[in-house]
Amino acid sequence: MKRRLRLLAAVAVVLVLVAGAVLIPRYRYRSEVRSAITRYDLALGDALRDLDPERLGDTAYPREKTRVTNYITSLWGRGVKVDAELLELEVVEIRSAEPTITVRALERWRFVERDKDTDKQIGEPVDESNDLTYILVKDANGRIAVYLSQLTEDLEETAEQ
Repeated sequence: MKRRLRLLAAVAVVLVLVAGAVLIPRYRYRSEVRSAITRYDLALGDALRDLDPERLGDTAYPREKTRVTNYITSLWGRGVKVDAELLELEVVEIRSAEPTITVRALERWRFVERDKDTDKQIGEPVDESNDLTYILVKDANGRIAVYLSQLTEDLEETAEQ
């Protein structure tokens, strides 16, 4: 009986160690990916508020910075800037094929348009929920940054064409 209890205890210890070896790296990886997207989203809010795509800093690669620059140019042309507040971020799915990481995330934002010169609010705040696909790239130094972000439905439509 004692031998059987010791065997069960040993099996339980091995299972806990194996589970920890599998789950802890997954959690850390998921945390790194979520952190990279959060950093990008916060920098994006700064870029839209200041109409300055350089505010993205090292959170995005040139392709994504170009996409954001085009959007900021359209805002500038309309004479507005945007206060963008990230309200919620849920990472739904992560797929990795080195060096890229594809992430599907659900985000909820609050947007307020303002006159770019007077800072006066234009219209009412808008809350928006988006299903986004991020393509992240991990560089040789381990830094994860956004290569491309796009609405998931737009990405699916592009793939179908």
